[in-house]
Parts: sequence; structure tokens; C-alpha cells
Amino acid sequence: MKQVIIIINILLFNVLIAQKNTILYPPQLDSLLYYENIIKNGENDFDKLQSNEYFNRLMIEILSYPDAYKFNFDTIKLLSVLKGEDFLLITWGVPLNNGKTIPYGLTLKKLPRNNNYKVVELKNIKDSLQDPEQAILKNGDWYGAIYYQIIPIEINDIKYYTLLGWDGENGLYQSKVIDILGFSYNGQTIFGKRMFRNIPDKKNPTRLIFRYSTDAVMSLRYDRQSYEVSTTKTKQKNKPKNSKNYSKAQKADKKIVKTKRYFDEMIIYNSISPLNTFLVGQYQFYYPNAEDLVGLQLIDNKWVYRPNIDARNAPDVHDNYDPTKKKTTNKLPPYY
Repeated sequence: MKQVIIIINILLFNVLIAQKNTILYPPQLDSLLYYENIIKNGENDFDKLQSNEYFNRLMIEILSYPDAYKFNFDTIKLLSVLKGEDFLLITWGVPLNNGKTIPYGLTLKKLPRNNNYKVVELKNIKDSLQDPEQAILKNGDWYGAIYYQIIPIEINDIKYYTLLGWDGENGLYQSKVIDILGFSYNGQTIFGKRMFRNIPDKKNPTRLIFRYSTDAVMSLRYDRQSYEVSTTKTKQKNKPKNSKNYSKAQKADKKIVKTKRYFDEMIIYNSISPLNTFLVGQYQFYYPNAEDLVGLQLIDNKWVYRPNIDARNAPDVHDNYDPTKKKTTNKLPPYY
């Protein structure tokens, strides 16, 4: 009898392990891979955009499945999938033949009131924004970007997510974006929040956009780095006029500068500037300054600007990020 119980326990244990390790792929994966191949390698823009229309509709349908949150989309290299504890943020881009990349996106959010999931199709309205770094966008409106890193933040029991992304603007320049994502009670998206402080040449922005030449590589990532804080203390040397040594007392006060180095997790990026002052606003002539790495440190729920970052970490895969150049196998994964 004991042997039978042991055997049953072993079988149950193996079943639990198998369930835990089972990869749940999305339905109609072969169709997604078919459209992905045309989006990335189609001969003309019409074929790419038409295939993306089918791809987008199919993704919305797939995200409507009850188990959609658990689906593994790794096989589809076109997609960038960021996963929170109760939502998915899925973005991708359609590369056109003129060098422009059009971003698309979807969110899947669990609703606390009934535990159902809501799908939101993101609408890229950046071309209609007069000042995108000041805009707060709601109900699916979105400054289009393909996101590759997410940083969760909780403020007064409300969850926000800092997003790092890339946008292939056109054939002349590209951009990297730092945006803030929140959700309303009904699962709608809210992009942008005024939580950036002391950013040079930017007044209380809701997001940060860095535009630079397509020929350049810009670093933008969340990482552990060191930074310096300098304090200046003045040592008084002057003496009162009634001093016996008044002539000697006129020496300048001595300034003592102390610099301390600290380590913390922060967003780090290259500063960007035009090749010449008369090229201001012509972003195809903007280049990252390789020797000037700055950062944003999270202090009291605000991203605070920090200069003088000591960049000793290895280059990151996202420095030269372009998801449209990922290799596509177009092979179905094995099913278990």
C-alpha cells in the first residue's frame, strides 16, 4: 500500500512540474508568422501595411482569449512584449521602404472589479501633437514607440510604469523615448506624467524625446551606475579691520570642494546636440555625445536629472535598438 501511495505522489509531482514548464503559444501562430514575414520583407509598402492590418486584427482576436495573458509570443520577433503583474504591453513597427517605421501597439489589462481582461488598441497621434513633451494622452491615444524596457513605480498605492522605447521616425533621424504609463479603473491607458525634474532645456515635461541621426547610436537604458555629488565649503580667511594684521587678512577665502561617489539604479543616456548651432532643429544632424553620459535617478517618486555618470558598464543590446532588423525564423515552435 505504501508503494502505491509513493507511486501516486511521484506521478502527481511529475504532472505539476509538466504543467509548470508547459509553454502556452498563441493560437493561429502560423498565420502571425506568415504576416510577420511580409511586414518585414515585403516588396512594397502596400503589401506591408495590408499584411499589418491582418496581423493587427489577429492579435486583437488572440488577446481576447481567456488565457491570452499567459501566451508566449517569443517566436514572433517583430513583437516587443513587456509584461507587468496584471497587464501586457505589446508594440511593433512596420518598416517602410523610405526608411520610416510606423509603430503599432496593444495593451491587455486585468480589471480589478471583475478579473476580466480588457484589450486596448493604441492610436499613434504624435503627428497631431504640437508639443508632445507636454501632452498627457488617454483612452488609447499614444506617442508611438516600440518599448524595450519597463520600470514599475508605485505612488500613493497607484502603479505607474516608466517605459524606454525607440521610434524609427524617418530615413533621416530616429528617436528614443522615456514615457510614463498608467491605467484608469476601466483598463484604459494613460500615457505621460509630470515626474521629471531638473531636465536641461525642458520645463516640467510629461515624457522625454531624444531625436538624433539614423547614422548614430544612442544609449538609453535602466542600469546600476555611479554618480558624483560635489559640495563646496568656504573657509573664511578675512579678519576684522581692527586686526593687527589687517594687510595679511585680505587673502581670498579658501573654497574646499568635496566630491563623493554614490551607486544607484537609474536611467542613463547620452546627451545629444547638433553638429553646429545653426543646425538646431534639424535632427538628422544631432549626435549623441559619447563622453557625456547623464542619468535620471528616482528620488521621492520623481526622475531627477544627474550629470557626470561614470559609464563603466558594457554596451547594452538596446543601444543600437531597431526591432525591425530582428531575424525571423518563420518556423513554428514545437508543441508539448
